[in-house]
Amino acid sequence: TGSLDERLWQCYGEDLEGVDCFVFAEDIHSSLLKCLTSFALQGGSVDWNVPVLQDLLRAVKNQKSNVEHKRFQSKLERTRYGHRGQCETYFDSHLAHMIETGPEASIYDKFGYAR
Repeated sequence: TGSLDERLWQCYGEDLEGVDCFVFAEDIHSSLLKCLTSFALQGGSVDWNVPVLQDLLRAVKNQKSNVEHKRFQSKLERTRYGHRGQCETYFDSHLAHMIETGPEASIYDKFGYAR
């Protein structure tokens, strides 16, 4: 295993019980908004009037997300199946192969990205 995955599991646990929310690169606007909303609902302070958050709200309102949001039983299940994309969508084939099979492959597997 790689050092990044070891650190992730040590900090947050194998089932990611120490994580409230994830922001996904493939669905950055809506997943960031979801996390900020969740943070605010838990008592966190979010100034929705700052320009960058106004831009985020507009982006989410206007986007047509290609991510299918479903109801899942656990946070890890949502993480695994709620946000997917083939590595080749984001990386060339060489880098995609390195991500899928390299030292941090357990992170790739844990988040449910298909090979």
